[in-house]
Amino acid sequence: MSERWPSLERGQPAAETGRKHIPSRLFKQALWLDEKVQEITDALADINILNAGKKREQALQIVARWLPDAESFTAQVKSVDGWIHRLETAIHVSESKRKDEVDELKETVNEKDESLMKYKTEVYRLQENIRQQKRLLDRIPSDVLDGLREKGKRNRGR
Repeated sequence: MSERWPSLERGQPAAETGRKHIPSRLFKQALWLDEKVQEITDALADINILNAGKKREQALQIVARWLPDAESFTAQVKSVDGWIHRLETAIHVSESKRKDEVDELKETVNEKDESLMKYKTEVYRLQENIRQQKRLLDRIPSDVLDGLREKGKRNRGR
C-alpha cells in the first residue's frame, strides 16, 4: 500500500485516541444523508423569483426522500450508542471485578508470605536448638553416651 500511495498514512488506533468506531453500514448511510443535505442546500440556494415554484418542489421532493432515512439513521445511531454504553459499562464492571479479585489475591499472597516467614523463623529456631543439643552431646564423653544408650535399650525392652 505504501509503495503505491506513499502519501497514505495510517490513522491512530482507537485504543490510543479513545474514538468509538461505528459500523460501516451506518458510516455509508451517514455519507449518503450528507450528500442529500448538500442537494437540499443547493436546491434552496438556487431559488429565485423566476424558478421559485420549481426549485421549491424539487427541494421538497429531496426532503421527502431524505427525512425518513434521516429519522431511521438517528434511531440506529441511538441504538448503537446504547450498545456501546452497555458494553462500556460491562467492561468497567469487569475491570472493577478483576481489580477486586487481584486485590484479594494480593492479600492472600501477603498472608501466605507472613505465614511462611513465621514457619521459616520456627525452622531456624529449631535448627539452632538442634545445633546447641549437638554441641552439648559432643561435650559428653563417648563412654558415658554408650552407657546411656545401653541403659535406654534395656528400659525399652521391659
